[in-house]
Amino acid sequence: MSRSAGQVPPGNGWTHRDWDAQRASLGASTRAGRTVRRLARVERLGDVLAEKDGEVSLRILEKHHGFPADEVERLAIEYPKRFTIITKQNPKGGPGSRVLQGGSGGFVPE
Repeated sequence: MSRSAGQVPPGNGWTHRDWDAQRASLGASTRAGRTVRRLARVERLGDVLAEKDGEVSLRILEKHHGFPADEVERLAIEYPKRFTIITKQNPKGGPGSRVLQGGSGGFVPE
């Protein structure tokens, strides 16, 4: 009989403690996978910055590289030694452009 999250089949011999341990284990592996994916995104963002000489607008990151602005903002907050977001004003006027800049260059675990 297959088990799905949140359901304990009656009479299978599982206790609540067994079920809680199983759920905790699944939660830990989910968090680990999420961390690996986030670090891969950080590395990719660093690669894009390196290609663009250490500076690229959030608009270009979203349109051409698949990094939504909210994700870039979260990563800049999580890795402040690696990424900084500034607003640059166009000398000809118009709205400012939000730009991601690279920090120390190499990977710095936070």
